[in-house]
Amino acid sequence: MESANNTIEWFKAIPEKEKHAFITFDVCDFYPSISEDLLLNALDYASKFTTTTQQDRHIIIHAKKITRLPPKLSMDHEEHKRHV
Repeated sequence: MESANNTIEWFKAIPEKEKHAFITFDVCDFYPSISEDLLLNALDYASKFTTTTQQDRHIIIHAKKITRLPPKLSMDHEEHKRHV
C-alpha cells in the first residue's frame, strides 16, 4: 500500500499534467527481442496518436537494449511467461 501512496503523491506533484503522458509496458508480454526496426516502426505509428519526443524514443530504445533475457530462454510466448 505504501508504494501506491508514494505513486499517488508523486503524481500529484507533477506540474502541468495536461502536458504529460504515460506509457506502460506489460512486463509479462514485453519482448526485448523485438527488432529495433520493428520497435521504431511501432513508435512511428504511435506518434500518429500521441506526441513522442526524442527523449521518449531514446528511453524506450534504451529499455529494450538493457532488458535482456537469458540466452537459453525461448521467446515462445507461454515459455516466456513461465520464466518471468
